[in-house]
Amino acid sequence: MNLNYFFRYKEGLPYTIDPTRSTLLSSGTMLITDVERGDAGSYRCTASIGNQAVHATARVSVRGIVLCN
Repeated sequence: MNLNYFFRYKEGLPYTIDPTRSTLLSSGTMLITDVERGDAGSYRCTASIGNQAVHATARVSVRGIVLCN
């Protein structure tokens, strides 16, 4: 059986990963590039295998944005 990871909720609302800025790595880590202030919030991840699942919540803060020319 394969282990599956899903990021389903941000701030309690359904969330879909933006493939132009976010990647779900095989480890289950969500990598966000080109971070924006709107990316901040509480994310809920579900990992499942077969009919078993566990959930974890992470709080993401965006403290500053570096602009490069």
